Amino acid sequence: MHRIFREQLATDAAQAELAQLVDLVRGPKHVCILCFEADPAKCHRRIVAEALRKRIRATITDLHPAAEAE
Repeated sequence: MHRIFREQLATDAAQAELAQLVDLVRGPKHVCILCFEADPAKCHRRIVAEALRKRIRATITDLHPAAEAE
């Protein structure tokens, strides 16, 4: 599923949405990316966070308790 999601993220429409996310992150407030998947390592939001990090300097923090233990 991650391969399929990465392919989708490469589309023009998804890149436009990612650009909007970059604008939000650069704004004055914190941004939270949510997903139904409980495990951050298996979640699509991780792929979006990695794509975001490639564009701008951003701190990515998983809010899941298991992520804190790692």
